Amino acid sequence: MRNGLPSLTAIVVATARALASSTQAASCDPEDKLARDFVPAPVRLALLGLEHAAPHAPWLPRAVATASLGMLNHLALRARAIDAALASALDRGVRQVVILGAGLDTRAYRLPALAGAQVFEVDHPTSQAGKRVRAARLQPMAAAVHHVSVDFTRDVLADALHAAGFDPSVPSFWIWEGVVPYLHESAVVASMAAIAALSAPGSELAVSYVTPKLYRLPGSRQVISLGMSVLGEPVHAVFEPERLSQLLAAAGLRVHSDTSTHEWQRRFGRPGVHPRAVAYERLALALRP
Repeated sequence: MRNGLPSLTAIVVATARALASSTQAASCDPEDKLARDFVPAPVRLALLGLEHAAPHAPWLPRAVATASLGMLNHLALRARAIDAALASALDRGVRQVVILGAGLDTRAYRLPALAGAQVFEVDHPTSQAGKRVRAARLQPMAAAVHHVSVDFTRDVLADALHAAGFDPSVPSFWIWEGVVPYLHESAVVASMAAIAALSAPGSELAVSYVTPKLYRLPGSRQVISLGMSVLGEPVHAVFEPERLSQLLAAAGLRVHSDTSTHEWQRRFGRPGVHPRAVAYERLALALRP
């Protein structure tokens, strides 16, 4: 993590969402072009150039999607799947949304359904600093956006949320997207317990996680571990769906849905665009009874 800059994974995810939106290479919210407003300037300029080139090169969207080995479409579809779960929660009357490890998330600025909701973006203060500067130029769709700075080595999540105005007595929707793999299992379990303790009955957690399929090819564990370590964000935690469900249940959260990128494709994807190369990440939805 670098001073004033988000994590590399946050930049990659935001770039992928903006790229998918700009080139229409995947079925994603067109307004996720907002993601480019949060990425560093060189990346933003590259995205703008690609967007201008796409109408003159009809083959470009598929070429970009193919070059990403399915990751571009996968990340766009993952966002769509979480957005759909969030929309259902808002329809039920949930009015608090907590985004853990928010990174460069754009939901508070692009989803009109959040007009009556309080959004709490939780992230490390160093990673959050740059986003707060860029976000100041945008008008949020949400009723309010609260930037909650938490350094988990010294801060308590509950204290930080309470100070920001979070009310644990009313139902909330929690988004934990693209974070779990980079934590040790002990930290994942502790976070689940903290989420459950802060969740009123009727609250829901959307959590993406990586399965052992990440390492399905011989030697892939060593290659992936080395690559992510070089980027400063090594993968630590992988879970089979049954194991994740057991851990959530132990914390007091009941899984009612656990879906894969292929299922997101069937529900949200465009014909002919398939994230075939990405079969190792899933999205679990868990309710607080």
